[in-house]
Amino acid sequence: MADPDRIFDAVAIGSSERAFYGNQFATMAPLFDHYGIEVWVPELGGAVDPQTAGQEELMILLGILSKREIARARIRVRAAMTVQTRDQGRYLGGRPPYGYRLVDAGPHPNRALARRGVRMRRLHVDPECGPIVSWIFAQRLAGHSIARTTRALNDAGIPCPAAADPVRNPHRNGQRWVLNTVRAILTNPRYTGRQVWNRQRTDHDLVDSANTTLGHRDVLRWNAVSAAAAWSPTGLTTVLATGAATATPAPPGPTPVAFPTPTCAKTRSCRICRPCTSASPAAWILQGRHP
Repeated sequence: MADPDRIFDAVAIGSSERAFYGNQFATMAPLFDHYGIEVWVPELGGAVDPQTAGQEELMILLGILSKREIARARIRVRAAMTVQTRDQGRYLGGRPPYGYRLVDAGPHPNRALARRGVRMRRLHVDPECGPIVSWIFAQRLAGHSIARTTRALNDAGIPCPAAADPVRNPHRNGQRWVLNTVRAILTNPRYTGRQVWNRQRTDHDLVDSANTTLGHRDVLRWNAVSAAAAWSPTGLTTVLATGAATATPAPPGPTPVAFPTPTCAKTRSCRICRPCTSASPAAWILQGRHP
């Protein structure tokens, strides 16, 4: 609007209930007036005059109606997605967790979307990364601590999730496994075969509580599982593991279970086992604990 060479001098609103939310028009009206831009709405059949009291109240009312419409749409969508997750076990989108990949699941159940060629997607175990997740859960069920499991993964040269999929993780270095990564895998209910949705919510917090005219900002927060998160009651997809995040750590000394895939002999932390000529973590061979 500040560009003097702009190609428009008015804004025409087609659906006034979706044009301004809450008190947005009251905030924008001085800006429109300053740059000489008219706002046309269908209810007035022409331009809005902020100096006219009746028209100002009308715009405030339309903002309230718009806010109500958004709230109603949010409730309907949230209720529908909760039912689809809890009762139908449907995959509702989002990034597939480590160990899974997306595969085709047939045409979309909505006929209009199906006619447009939209397809359903579902989670399927990744043949390369899936066994690693199963191994992590087996380690925890065997009583090994998260730190010991993380150290074993790094010693064996297993690529961490960021290294296994660098395209979607350009912001991570992908050098090694860390405790938080293993802990997140163990506490993710998707690995039990359940579909999970609404683990996070978006709150609209004031930018500055002392100056409400600055508006709101979106803040993501985690929901308590018992509060708002929806998940299917039984495993409706391929199960990689059962819950093991609360297993009691074992005392030092037990032998870790074998990795699901052989490690590379060229890895820095691996050595060749002379009896069977297989590659294993160096620390295990030196301690006589070859899997």
